Amino acid sequence: MESIKVIVVEDEYLIGKALKTVLEQIWDGYDVATAFSGKDALALLKKEKFHILITDCRMPGMDGFELAKQALALRDAPQVIFLSALHDQEYVDKGMRLGALGYFKKPALTMEIHHTIQKALGI
Repeated sequence: MESIKVIVVEDEYLIGKALKTVLEQIWDGYDVATAFSGKDALALLKKEKFHILITDCRMPGMDGFELAKQALALRDAPQVIFLSALHDQEYVDKGMRLGALGYFKKPALTMEIHHTIQKALGI
């Protein structure tokens, strides 16, 4: 089976790297890239096909919602999961209206994210 390409977008470096490491430890079928801004993530998404986009909601410059809108407009659009330190119902609703697989409050339980990805991809 081909690996599942995931891009983690998080402006907090340590959180982004930690999520990458944990996802790769949970299941060796993940190929996880990281980006630390919406702009950098969008550039990667335009160059490579990713199955899953996991993005922080609040980031300087391009926030996660704008990133998701632009990513979902791509020909090979990834499925989206939002992360946020806030569990504001307005944020949850906004993410779900965009068609997100899920919205997780940081610190997210990585196993829940893993199960969401597996279910969405029919694995």
